[in-house]
Amino acid sequence: MDLRTLFKTLSAELIERGIEPSLRGNPPCGTESIREFERASSLQLPRRISDIYTGFADGFIFEWEDSQETSGLFGLPPLSQLTEDTQTWQDTIRSFTDDPSSMDQCVAPPYREEAFRCWNRMRSWIPIWNEGNGDHFCLDATTGEIQYYPHAWYDGFGKIATTCGIPAGTDLDDFVVNWSRYYFTPPHHYYWGAFLKAGRITWEPSYFGTDHVRPGLH
Repeated sequence: MDLRTLFKTLSAELIERGIEPSLRGNPPCGTESIREFERASSLQLPRRISDIYTGFADGFIFEWEDSQETSGLFGLPPLSQLTEDTQTWQDTIRSFTDDPSSMDQCVAPPYREEAFRCWNRMRSWIPIWNEGNGDHFCLDATTGEIQYYPHAWYDGFGKIATTCGIPAGTDLDDFVVNWSRYYFTPPHHYYWGAFLKAGRITWEPSYFGTDHVRPGLH
C-alpha cells in the first residue's frame, strides 16, 4: 500500500462528491528518530511503520467534512508524540502489572487472573490512534496486528466487561485499506464496541452505512 497513492485517490473521489479533503503532514524523519523511539519504549517498530515515518511523513492527518457534518479522519502522530504516548501507556500498564493488588478494588478474585493476562498482553502495544474517549487503536509490536482497545474492558464492579482488544487488522496496511473503504468515517453512533459480538472489526457496510462508501463497495 502506497499512502500517497491512496490519499490521492480518496481525495479525487471525495472531490467528485463535492467534498474538499485535507492532507497535512510533517517532513519525514530520519532513522535516528526511529532508534530513539525504540530505545525509549524498548519496542521495535515494524518495518512498515518505520517506512511511513522515514519515507512519507513524521505524522500526518487526512480529514474531510461534508455539508451534513459527516466527517472522516485518520492519521499517525509525530514520532515524538508517539514516543510520549507510548511511554504514558507503558506507565499505566506497569501500574497494574507490577502491583499484585492493583485489581483488588475493581475485579473480583475469580476474574483477576484473566485481568492480569490482559494487562500483560498490552505491554507490547503502541497507541497509534486516540479516539478521544479513552479508547485507542493500537499496534501490537510483537505481531504487527492492529487492536482496538476499549478502555472499559473491566467494568469496575467485579467482572471483565469485554475483551481488552478487538482485532482491527492483520497489520497496518490491512487496517488502513479496510477503513479507507468508508473514507475513515466512524461506525454508527461512533460505537466501535458494536463489533464485540463479532469478535473483530468486520468492516461491513451494515456497521458504517452507505452514504460514504467507495465506488464498487456498496
